[in-house]
Amino acid sequence: MTTAAIEAAFRTHPAVRDVRAVQRRGPAGEPRYSCWVVADESALEAPSTGEAARLRKWGKVFDLMHHAPRSSGGLAHPPSPAWTSSFTRQPFPSEESAAWVDETLRLLRSLSPARVLELGCGSGVLVSRLAASCVEYVGTDVSGRSLASLAHYLAGLHPPLTQVKLFERAADDLDAFHDEAFDTVIVNSVVQYFPSEAYLRRVLEGASRIVRPGGSIFVGDVRHLALVEPFCGALELHRASDELTLDEVHERIERRLATLDELVLAPAFFTEWARAHRARVELVPKRGRFINEFSAYRYEVLLSPRSPEAPIASPAWIDWSPEWTLEAIEAALGEPAAGTLALQGVCNARVERDVTAWRAIRARGYDTVGELRASVARHPLVGLAPEELHRLAERLGLRVQLSVASGRDDGRFDVVFGRAAQVVAWPEAEPGATPFNEPSLNVRRQAMVGPLLTHVQPLLDAASMPASITVVDRLPARE
Repeated sequence: MTTAAIEAAFRTHPAVRDVRAVQRRGPAGEPRYSCWVVADESALEAPSTGEAARLRKWGKVFDLMHHAPRSSGGLAHPPSPAWTSSFTRQPFPSEESAAWVDETLRLLRSLSPARVLELGCGSGVLVSRLAASCVEYVGTDVSGRSLASLAHYLAGLHPPLTQVKLFERAADDLDAFHDEAFDTVIVNSVVQYFPSEAYLRRVLEGASRIVRPGGSIFVGDVRHLALVEPFCGALELHRASDELTLDEVHERIERRLATLDELVLAPAFFTEWARAHRARVELVPKRGRFINEFSAYRYEVLLSPRSPEAPIASPAWIDWSPEWTLEAIEAALGEPAAGTLALQGVCNARVERDVTAWRAIRARGYDTVGELRASVARHPLVGLAPEELHRLAERLGLRVQLSVASGRDDGRFDVVFGRAAQVVAWPEAEPGATPFNEPSLNVRRQAMVGPLLTHVQPLLDAASMPASITVVDRLPARE
């Protein structure tokens, strides 16, 4: 059967506006088909339905990760992150998980938190390590089992952390908390599970109401929208054989992007929100010596609503080039007249190879994955890792500040070295692009796959049934 006949079968469904069938060859040379469908948006579930379903889904996922405790005694050790690598599908090494926790705690302790609200506290990775130094610590989560696991741990502590209170509720359910009740609101490593940017806005609105003037809203582990394509490319290349064509890899990346059900945000989302709410914002690359999907593709956000006015520094920016090695930076900072050194557009060594590979895939610069891998392996690395700059500043007794506010699509960042921390007028992204994706919309679109399969099954023979159907807002460009 031809691809045209397959497309004709899909067009008989009343909700299909456009369709494209693509033929590939399987391992034995047999034809395999994939279909891209543009659906009538009016046929999708209502947005509120998708949002509620997504919240229920993640609540169930986290419930399954934490079994209800069977004994009355507490756990022997503080809870640890239970992460699985997207690349290996194996748990992260304990050393990397511990380093992630330590770096997050370092940033939070720098805020001197006393009265804390953590939204999405899970099984208590942060609560168990931070609450002892706080006057009050309130944790909320949509997963009852996660909270039960945390309560089980807390019950065995001596002395008990009586300042901790736990509530099962959604992150945007903040009406019960009084205005200016907390000095720190933590939203760590959960934003990606929010169903939409509208939901996140509700969370930030509520958090800005209940945080005190001069307090902080910490949003941690935010997935970087500009880097989502290189990340998906890195995933598909990791799993691809050398013989696979770049056309096939590109199709897999497009499918992964179209079915992405996690919220991904550009730094511009937070700069725009902060400007509208007269809040100060810091957008920083994650710290850590390990390079993994957390440190390379995510960033941290610090929002300070109703903060006192502070002088804003506008440094003399120097465009970074490969000549600005660590040694060159150190030499410049060691000059007798050295003051502030501000470099913009620093190439990010954490994602440099992945960005290079993604650009080659997009341009179809090679025929096969093997050719691409060989080329990328030869590509000289010229970038700097954020942690290298932190360590350089520590060694020289200087302050260093980094920012991803510019939101560049290759992961470049900006850096300022100086004698003291300052409020910097960071370069920002050009306005125009939508600074978020729509995971609920992707979920609602993919809910049509089952009905579409049911519809075309009587119209197609078994060999012509597509191996995948992806519902998209527009058909991908023809190869």
